[in-house]
Amino acid sequence: MVVSRIMNSTHQIAGLRVLVVEDEPACRDAVKTMLTMRGASVTAVANAEQALRSFAPSDFDAILADIRLPGMSGLSLLRDIRARYPDFPIILMTGYSSVGSAIDALKSGADDYLVKPIHDPEKLLNTLFSSVERHRLILRNRSLQEQLRASEEKYRAIFNNAGDMIIVVLLTQHGRPGAILDANQATCRTIGLERHRLLERSFADMLPLSHREDTEKFLSTTSRGIETYETFFLSSNGKAIPVEMRAERLTLAGKRLAIIMARDVSERRRLEQDIAEAGEQERQHFGREIHDALCQDLTSITMLSAALHKRLAGENSDAATDVNMIHQISKRAVAFSKRLCAGLFPSEIESQGLITALESLARETSQIFRVSCEVSADPSAAPREKNASLHLYRIVQEAITNSVKHGGAAKIVIRLLRRPNGCSELTIEDDGKGFGPVAANDKHFGMKIMSYRARVLGGTLYVGNRKQGGAIVSCTWP
Repeated sequence: MVVSRIMNSTHQIAGLRVLVVEDEPACRDAVKTMLTMRGASVTAVANAEQALRSFAPSDFDAILADIRLPGMSGLSLLRDIRARYPDFPIILMTGYSSVGSAIDALKSGADDYLVKPIHDPEKLLNTLFSSVERHRLILRNRSLQEQLRASEEKYRAIFNNAGDMIIVVLLTQHGRPGAILDANQATCRTIGLERHRLLERSFADMLPLSHREDTEKFLSTTSRGIETYETFFLSSNGKAIPVEMRAERLTLAGKRLAIIMARDVSERRRLEQDIAEAGEQERQHFGREIHDALCQDLTSITMLSAALHKRLAGENSDAATDVNMIHQISKRAVAFSKRLCAGLFPSEIESQGLITALESLARETSQIFRVSCEVSADPSAAPREKNASLHLYRIVQEAITNSVKHGGAAKIVIRLLRRPNGCSELTIEDDGKGFGPVAANDKHFGMKIMSYRARVLGGTLYVGNRKQGGAIVSCTWP
């Protein structure tokens, strides 16, 4: 057992560089021999002055010094080296009569002390190894702290200088967003608050009431930061700022957090609105051209063919039959052109508003596709702006097309209502086959167009299937 401990200690101190300071030759040689036999590299000197001349922290791993030395004492040597190298391993040796001095040395910063004469090599080796190992742990800990500090500074620099908003939010037990724990400079600039003021708030305070419930629901259900969501943040002056956000949920130090990355899309929304308005103007121009030119010409043909058929009515000839066929074809062409004009330019919106236009669209849908199409509308929920009404009308048009052509619906219900939170909501429900996975996931072109129109309104679009069967398209806007 003793042999095993000595072999272990020999392995531990092998290669250590030790400076021994001892004025008694016999003791100095004995210590040097014990250490050298176990693989240490030893430099032995007789006084503290020689030790200071020989010492450099890069050349030694530890100092083993007697307290009582001629000239400069071991305590003075300890204080001198400690002043320059606070953590360097120093072990002091003392005789039986000076144990009190050894205790004073420990109070002055010595790593440990040994009582002379040293009869137990194992104690010498273990004491030396423990002091050196403690020093190495101190250096390692300091290095790790410096690395951690550098890493934190790097993270903070990236975090604060990121162009997008980054917000760290504490999640409640139910996964809902709670207090704001951190926010970068982009967030502070966008919201218009200093960081300490922002950290006094909860994430819900950053959201308009009209979008709070849906946004919190997204944050409580999103998983890996892949899915994007469009909502609004409130600035310090109450202005609603459109943002595109994604979130990553994680647990740190036992706390459930959400790291929210958001981008101000005000400029994109403005460009989208300009594009949408330009497209709508082109539609209206095209509709008016068809109405003013093509419809008038077709109406003239219908009237002329009717007059000619009347003149030829008494004749039993092929010409009368052909004229009657021209008359019927021109009547169908006029009816089709008028429906086309109504789709391109729903004149009811401009003259009578969205609800009247939707009721007209429902009647046409019922007549053309032989389905039941109903409208239930709250006038207070209808937008006052013509462009907003046009976007909602187009959403209904696209939803009806999906219901009839792809869903095989027999009944369609259009509802326009006001939510308790003050938002307006337009829903289109049917009893058809519902949406497949592609359409429901917003990959279908028609779904993208409807989502785009909802964003232009500053709202959100939901597309899904009803529990009782069929599809539902819902647009909510403030």
